[in-house]
Amino acid sequence: MRRHILAVLLLALAPFLLSCGGPSVVRDAQVYETELGFWEAASLQTATALKGFIAEYCVCEEGVFTTEMCEKAAKKALVVETRVPYHKAMALYNAQLLKERPSKTPPVVPATSTLCPQVSEEISFIHEPSPHETKIFFGLVNEPLPVPDTEIALTIW
Repeated sequence: MRRHILAVLLLALAPFLLSCGGPSVVRDAQVYETELGFWEAASLQTATALKGFIAEYCVCEEGVFTTEMCEKAAKKALVVETRVPYHKAMALYNAQLLKERPSKTPPVVPATSTLCPQVSEEISFIHEPSPHETKIFFGLVNEPLPVPDTEIALTIW
């Protein structure tokens, strides 16, 4: 009977006894903070680049991106921009390097429509030529073309 009790106790305590003294990793706090800072900066720079792509190449119709690629880029940029600082703070708190715990709920990611490029209503696509010139739209070249008695300016749109 004693043997059975001893065997049960050893089996119950075996996981605790085997884990003691095993290999463990202790990270230097300054190195950990530096790594988190690097990943935060790299992530936020990526979000900025994505927002530049969106502003330059994406189009929205009634608050919705017209291509799936632009929609995905907007979602990723907003998630990274909104959540990376929160997750960095939570990682620092979990490592006991931050005294005050961040909110239990992460920040809400804004709708992708907030990144829809705004079209200015002041933009005019019609150029009124002066009396001494004639303007022709070819859409290929952005250099004036000399012609006797008339200058034809080609414009890129």
